[in-house]
Amino acid sequence: NAKLLVESYNDIGLVYSKKREFKKAINYYQKSLNDETNIENIARLTGNISLAKLKLRDTLGLEKDFLWVLKVRDSLNDNLGILSSKIHLSKYYLFTKDSTKAKKYAQEANILAKQIQNGGDYLETLDILSKIDTKNSEKYLRNYIRFNDSLINVERKTQNKFTRIEFETDEFKEETERLSQQLIYSITGGVLALLLLGAIYFIRIQKNKNEKLLLEAEQQKATEEVYLLTLQQQAKLEQEKADERNRISQELHDGILGKLFGTRVGLGFLDISDDDITQEQHQKFLDELQEIEKEIRDVSHKLHTNLSSSEVNFTTIVDQLLKEKSTLGNFSYDLSIHKNVSWNKITELTKVHIYRIIQESLQNVVKHAQANKITLSFTQEKNVLYLEIIDNGIGFDTRKKKTGIGVKNIQSRIEKLSGKLEIVSEKNKGTTLKINLPIT
Repeated sequence: NAKLLVESYNDIGLVYSKKREFKKAINYYQKSLNDETNIENIARLTGNISLAKLKLRDTLGLEKDFLWVLKVRDSLNDNLGILSSKIHLSKYYLFTKDSTKAKKYAQEANILAKQIQNGGDYLETLDILSKIDTKNSEKYLRNYIRFNDSLINVERKTQNKFTRIEFETDEFKEETERLSQQLIYSITGGVLALLLLGAIYFIRIQKNKNEKLLLEAEQQKATEEVYLLTLQQQAKLEQEKADERNRISQELHDGILGKLFGTRVGLGFLDISDDDITQEQHQKFLDELQEIEKEIRDVSHKLHTNLSSSEVNFTTIVDQLLKEKSTLGNFSYDLSIHKNVSWNKITELTKVHIYRIIQESLQNVVKHAQANKITLSFTQEKNVLYLEIIDNGIGFDTRKKKTGIGVKNIQSRIEKLSGKLEIVSEKNKGTTLKINLPIT
């Protein structure tokens, strides 16, 4: 019917917006808007169109539209809508360089996001405020990192709970099978009837557990998506840092260095006809200016980076994880990444799994290995990524020791990526995890 068609046009517009094809998105939003009569939906579609225009740098009439949408949502007491509108306005004023208004709406959005406990928008407002309010930028970034870490901790607790239930279920199954065998050889036909009743009871219990496991799986998927968004945000922050370093490098090289060179040349052409001491002092100043030019050029080259953004972002995050865990576990580490690794061909979701695999491995080292040295290396051959994690800890006998929750977590993630895991370990000879992951 007509209502479903209107919603479909809006959904298609949202898909094109995510693909950054904003002109197509606006076209479908407009189709939906032409047939919409509900004021709340009209405001939502108008906001979507305005945001897409802002992405296209088309600011004509945007301020008026954004303010109208906010007014409508305010009249409807739509807190989520009000939050979204204030974020859009802060982005608009940030783009038009009206920092006062941008800061005002960003702060209001930040407070509202915290009140209604909207984690994603709260993180986004902290990111915007760190760009607008340079005086308090460090404070906002610290809050961003702290809140982001809390989301990761929630995700980890949920995941461990799910894995622990699965692990305990496996043990329960093994014990049940053992008891069943004993009952077969030791009880009479009358007891078999009781066994049948027990089996019925077990099926009911198992059904309840399966329902609970399914719920845990859904929660894990949701928290995985949250972490993916935060990882992308962290990647965006790292890219912005690299861009800023390059800008400073270019400014030093093209601006300040050029001015110093001009000043030195100008001084060189001055006619210094005074005594020898004055001429010697003049030459000394020229030499010092030339040395300063060389130092600025060196600093400029060091600041400039040619690393791809995907490599800088992910490897920086991995290095930060190693640094945190090495402090906690009192071990040193080496991070080796071969230059042929194609980070830009590896999806963000795959990087999330790789990050979690490394995190789980380091957690096992801290808890059990008693290692003082960790080596982590990435290499690539054709379309296969090889990850190797080596510790010099106490090791274990892989033939005797039962697989724990941590290793089950790692195996589960590798299976999702269609990869392979090999564990090599001996007592007092450390442990090596060899992981092969296909890159599609």
